[in-house]
Amino acid sequence: MGTTIGNRVYVYSFVGHEMYRIYGHGCKRAPEGAFYLDDNGNKVDCSGAKIISTSGYPTIDKTTLIDLGKVNPDWKGGLNMNFRYKNVNVGYGFQCPGRRTLLLYNQFFCSLIRAD
Repeated sequence: MGTTIGNRVYVYSFVGHEMYRIYGHGCKRAPEGAFYLDDNGNKVDCSGAKIISTSGYPTIDKTTLIDLGKVNPDWKGGLNMNFRYKNVNVGYGFQCPGRRTLLLYNQFFCSLIRAD
């Protein structure tokens, strides 16, 4: 069971794995051993490079889903304060989910950006 986000990114939960992982389609990549010839006739290895369509954008590989990361934060923190003056109570609460690593998935260019 999952949730679709933008027709390219999905949130799924599988038995035996952490709940709510983000999955998405990656880009088609050149096979191992692929090469092209540069202007001087030299072989240039392009194994694993993104395949770009004639329109200039990466071609999406819809055959497999890639695990892009998790939805849940690595940690949570909060601060609660209560003030009492005579018979009046005033309370304030603040909660902050946190991550050690920020992952951004660009649906348009089908790329994963990692910021530590």
